[in-house]
Amino acid sequence: MGAQKYRHLFLGEVTLWDESLTKIWDTLPLESFVTVIDANGETASAKVRTLEPFETIEIPASQRSLNTLADEIYENNVRHGFTAQAGEETNIDRHLMLIVGEVAEAQEELRSGHGVHEVYYREDGKPEGFGMEIADAIIRALGLAAELELDIDALVRDKMSFNETRPYKHGREF
Repeated sequence: MGAQKYRHLFLGEVTLWDESLTKIWDTLPLESFVTVIDANGETASAKVRTLEPFETIEIPASQRSLNTLADEIYENNVRHGFTAQAGEETNIDRHLMLIVGEVAEAQEELRSGHGVHEVYYREDGKPEGFGMEIADAIIRALGLAAELELDIDALVRDKMSFNETRPYKHGREF
């Protein structure tokens, strides 16, 4: 089986381009898991039906890498003015405090008597609740990672791998 090469991953679509894949597709069962690699070396897996070579497959949002999600968040942040402007350095302290602020807002949702799964909406349509504040913290963290050009997917996987080797409660009482 020859080298499997893929062109790019953008907004959940992957375009296959290597002619050697013709032989591979003939051997795939009706449904298969295919790993795709984008231009940045990020990988994602997708369950696909047997495809013709050069067909485009869609990667569901749930299977995108953290880097892809971070890039989408960063692009939205740029459009809404939440990134450093031309000539400015990223204010990391400000970003970190905004993340802490979102975590504090999650705590306030619980203190106010809202359940962890409760989502409610303000008059202007903005969703509120514990989960929404956790989502905001994650969005802010991923946005910062993208702005700093961190490979957050690799960093998270590396940290998770290390954590697997640690003792129960990391050797502490709590």
